[in-house]
Amino acid sequence: MSILHKPVHEWARALLFDFDFTLGDSSAAVVECVNFALQQVGAPFATPSAIKKTIGLPLDIIFRQFCPQHVDAAIPLFMDCADRIMVDKTEMYPGVIDALQRVADETDLQIAVISTKNHLRIVEIMARFRLSGIVRVIVGGDDIPNPKPAPDATLLALKLLECPASEALFIGDSRMDAGSAKAAGVAFCGVTTGTTSAAQLAEAGALTTYANTAAALEDLLLTHLNKLPAGGDQREFVMPALDSLQNEVEISYFKSSGPGGQKKNKTSSAVRIRHIPTGIIVVATESRSQHKNRELAWQRLIARLEKLAEKPKPRKRTRPPAAAKAARLQKKKVISAKKQMRKPPSIDE
Repeated sequence: MSILHKPVHEWARALLFDFDFTLGDSSAAVVECVNFALQQVGAPFATPSAIKKTIGLPLDIIFRQFCPQHVDAAIPLFMDCADRIMVDKTEMYPGVIDALQRVADETDLQIAVISTKNHLRIVEIMARFRLSGIVRVIVGGDDIPNPKPAPDATLLALKLLECPASEALFIGDSRMDAGSAKAAGVAFCGVTTGTTSAAQLAEAGALTTYANTAAALEDLLLTHLNKLPAGGDQREFVMPALDSLQNEVEISYFKSSGPGGQKKNKTSSAVRIRHIPTGIIVVATESRSQHKNRELAWQRLIARLEKLAEKPKPRKRTRPPAAAKAARLQKKKVISAKKQMRKPPSIDE
């Protein structure tokens, strides 16, 4: 049976992500930088579609395709342009930031980003989108001797996370990502936000594919969190007494990530509480003090349970007032008049 038949947080300790076309899109900046370099060396512009197909490849391979006589001159020109525009013109895909935040808040999974971009570039992008405290490890193209599909970047991420290959999942958009994961012995899931099709990803070894990373995390992990037991109904939940609540939870401690120094990153100061009857999980990692994190986690759990116990107010059916009806009719008349004006004039007119 595939490991993906179980929620990821039940078997994995780490999630490894490619960046370009997986977490975010910097293609507009890449196209601009490549064509800037080509213009400076006197080579013809490349089409955006042709450049996008090379995203994720090392720069020497990219420019060997577009200006084989000027590779050494084009690379520093590309880097100069990238220093000016790459971070500001990079966007995260919809839903990715919220999904990563939930992974960090509700599980103890560690997150790494593996990219052919320079290490510092990914650091700046993570800082721009306030993900620095969520992403535990970054491996850039300048951190390893051999780029994807070699296993070097994936193996380095696993080493820094202190995670065995069998307890990690790599999510990426290309055959190079799949190849690196396979060579390192890591399970791989594909997303089709790049230029590689689902069939090509499956052929490269993807266990499954998704339309985007947010959908992948939703299916593989987030839908399995905070579920009521089978057959349960949120409206039937009754908030337990606080003195009995302690007997309904499992508390675990783990090492946190992000800023805070060794007191935070080298000791088990982070707290995770799971409410067994509902499956609700809360995590607190903000403080360097385990005691303070435990208090925060309890506060969050109680707030979640109280919200779960709230009964929705019954909705009373009412008739719209005359003023609302009149406003709706007036709006329809205005729209109708606009449509009439868009029609071509008749012969009689």
